[in-house]
Amino acid sequence: MNNQEPFRPAPRSQKESPVFNVEQGDSSCSSRSENPAPLQAATVEASSSPVVQPVRKRGCFSVAIFAAILVGGAAGFYYYTTTQPQKIKEPFALLSSSSGAEAEPVSFSQLLKAAQAGNKSVYLQVAEAYAHGVGTEQNIQEARHWYLAAEKSGSVAASLALAEMDYAAASYAAAMPRYTCALAELTAEQFYRFAFCHYHAFEQATGEEAAEHARLAVHYYTNAATQQHAQAAIQLGHCYYKGIGVEVSITEAIIWFSVAAEQGVVEAQFRLAWCLMQQAPSNNELAAQWLSRAAEQGHAAAAYNLALCLLSGRGVEKNPQLALTYLQQAAEQNYTSAIRRLAFCYRDGEGSPRNLPLAVSCFARAAEHDAESAYNYAWCLHHGFGVEPNLPVALAWYVRAAQLQYPPAQEVLPSFRLVRLMPNFGLEWMLKSQNYPKM
Repeated sequence: MNNQEPFRPAPRSQKESPVFNVEQGDSSCSSRSENPAPLQAATVEASSSPVVQPVRKRGCFSVAIFAAILVGGAAGFYYYTTTQPQKIKEPFALLSSSSGAEAEPVSFSQLLKAAQAGNKSVYLQVAEAYAHGVGTEQNIQEARHWYLAAEKSGSVAASLALAEMDYAAASYAAAMPRYTCALAELTAEQFYRFAFCHYHAFEQATGEEAAEHARLAVHYYTNAATQQHAQAAIQLGHCYYKGIGVEVSITEAIIWFSVAAEQGVVEAQFRLAWCLMQQAPSNNELAAQWLSRAAEQGHAAAAYNLALCLLSGRGVEKNPQLALTYLQQAAEQNYTSAIRRLAFCYRDGEGSPRNLPLAVSCFARAAEHDAESAYNYAWCLHHGFGVEPNLPVALAWYVRAAQLQYPPAQEVLPSFRLVRLMPNFGLEWMLKSQNYPKM
């Protein structure tokens, strides 16, 4: 099987980890803890290492950074206001300062006046009204202003709303302490986002800080995955597969990939099949079934690996003709390994009549990024195999294969008379250059 790199969260456009103190307000919580017990999950060994909060260095690009923050905040505001359910309706309820008093129905203007007069009990209502455009027009700056005021007065709901906006704006470091404040209120989706924030921080950090973020990412992915959250289950399976925040365990990876695979998530179906085949040969038949389900949904890597099973009879009966169909499916998605394997099938007449020009065409198509294909394409050009001989172009593709660290290409280069006549530095220059044909 093609050794494809296991799944990772999709990269965000903002790679630098945001600072914790960007427009946070007072997000401290009296019961704040970064290590609560998982909901329905096995306990994860705790670490005494605190999460280090990085500080952004100020530089000459402060104006650009400020503009980026505004754009990100706007994106987060749009995401929050369009994905969160509307929580308030007119008329609003205004509580008097005396405890136990009944709420009086008021307009938004009256509510805003009460907030401006310092009535902390209505800060959140004003923020929600601005956020969702209830009783007034939507206003990003005012919504965030009143959310921050409500958060400072101890509103967990305000912390959660700000965390969601920070997450949507890729301000993961700012979102983490706010998610922590609202930990008891988090849904499965919000646990997944909280975990992703820690995973992002893990990728940016090193040493003990990275290890702590990895452990917390696993911790919160577990909270979400035990509630059948598919993406959290995939990420948790990936963590067990790679040993991120936990010990490597193919068995645990299979368990969590299964959670998402049973929900029809194609990536999870492929990862599950991959792990099953690595675990034991007795799993080959079940693995082939999962590969088939993923391939039918258009997953290129699954189609390629299912084709290999059909060619070798691993977990299924040999069927070269059907294997060729799956290779073509993956090749149509520019899956390089499938294009290379398809070339060998056409070259050897496996699953179809022998077709040397088509084999050469496949080698040429994959040669740009695949060392073995570059070498085979060069060999065909060198020896006139299915194509007119062309030694200069063949030499260029041998060089390309050598650039990609393919030993047979490095061995054959000295056999060219042109190379023998060149000084050593000339050959080294060729290997380092990008002067090879573009397809």
